[in-house]
Amino acid sequence: MVLDSPDVLTLQPGQVLQVSYRAPDGTLCYFDAVALGRGTVGTLSCERISRPRARDITRVQRRAFVRAAVPVEVSLLSISEAREPRLVTGRGTTRDISGGGLSFYPDRLLLVEIGDTVTVKFSLPDYKGVLFPLSARADVSRIQADARGRTVYSVRFTEVSDTVQQRIVQYVFRIQLRERLSL
Repeated sequence: MVLDSPDVLTLQPGQVLQVSYRAPDGTLCYFDAVALGRGTVGTLSCERISRPRARDITRVQRRAFVRAAVPVEVSLLSISEAREPRLVTGRGTTRDISGGGLSFYPDRLLLVEIGDTVTVKFSLPDYKGVLFPLSARADVSRIQADARGRTVYSVRFTEVSDTVQQRIVQYVFRIQLRERLSL
């Protein structure tokens, strides 16, 4: 329930409401709660609500494509024209992949910057395990350190054929299905 005015919100005990919030990573989350009645925190009067179990909190997927955290070998090619012309090549292993892009750990630091256009090449297996070479043009969207201090490069696909995108989406779907069935 959202108030557009400075009115006081009063809930009736037993009333059901939906609570939404942003997790520390920015993901929108929500859960259903039950009003328990009025209470106080220090000198402040407040409404008390039931506390959800972790499994009752829904995280909203806002991305256009679902990601799968899988290691896939990737190579990168960039021909920089913005500054002095240079050829940059590199290899690495994906942290995750989706139909919209991928993030990867490079074998070595790469001389690319956010906004640079690159070509990424990688191979994904079909449902029979046959590897298909795939490639796409992408923009470097993020360069950051992960929790362990390793550099991660994220790229967003800008030119990707429908066939390549569908192979990626199908691969991610198979990974997710396998993970769910193993639970």
